[in-house]
Amino acid sequence: MYDGHGPKGHECSQFVRDNLPSLVAKGLGKAGGKHQDDLDAIMTKAHVECNKKIHKSNLVDDDYSGCTSISVYLRGKEKKITVNNVGDSRAIIGRSDDVPDTGKKTSALLATALSSDQTPWRRDERKRIQDAGGRVLTADQLTGKVPINVGADGKSDWKSNRNLSAGEKVLGEEIDESGDPPRVFSPHGDYPGLSLTRAFGDKVISEEKVGINAKPEILTRELTPDDKIIFLASDGVWEFLTNQKVIDMCIKNGDPLKACRKIAQKSYELWMKNDSRSDDISMICIFVDSVQ
Repeated sequence: MYDGHGPKGHECSQFVRDNLPSLVAKGLGKAGGKHQDDLDAIMTKAHVECNKKIHKSNLVDDDYSGCTSISVYLRGKEKKITVNNVGDSRAIIGRSDDVPDTGKKTSALLATALSSDQTPWRRDERKRIQDAGGRVLTADQLTGKVPINVGADGKSDWKSNRNLSAGEKVLGEEIDESGDPPRVFSPHGDYPGLSLTRAFGDKVISEEKVGINAKPEILTRELTPDDKIIFLASDGVWEFLTNQKVIDMCIKNGDPLKACRKIAQKSYELWMKNDSRSDDISMICIFVDSVQ
């Protein structure tokens, strides 16, 4: 799943779509990916090399544009799934064994995140960007409507108006209703205001300048018969829907294609209700038939 942003975001997402899978396949062909350490290295190298290629490409202008990527690598014989995440698209799984035992028969599944959104909401990602020289501010802080909170380390930080500790938020379990999220800005100007901390492209605030990179966070876990639904989507889905709500809608509709249509419709309705525009709404839904 590739989600572009910026004026040339569609070109960036198409570039990554056309290059990343082949780089992964090339790495797997050389090493086989038999051991987890090898697989992590293969996935990381492929993502980093793809980002270098887009920076050097004469076909795509990625100065102020880029894209996210969320992907799953299924290994049927090993009964394992590997999730690679760059940015704020998200992967979740619906499991039956995690549902609290009420003594009653139920078809409910509990949503579990397979990735963690890489945004300035995360304290570790925020600090990484600041340590690299970037600024993390909300739009209101940038324009002076809200004072900038300066921490003990003397670096600019942003302050939540919801009394959350250090502005922390558990994305996927709660919805950001402020409408003014923390963003990444260059130390040299009021640009680009990126709401991500990792992405392909975005050359003006790349790794060497402000810390934006495409190094994926990788999660590998076993698949069991309790794993029923795997769901990937761009951030346009997650803006107003929690992980659990999405899994519940998948169950209710009973079919992956029908579920995708209903979730897309609901996401769009919520965007129109809460905003004057709609972000990209894309998804992949997998109903796991069996894990033998």
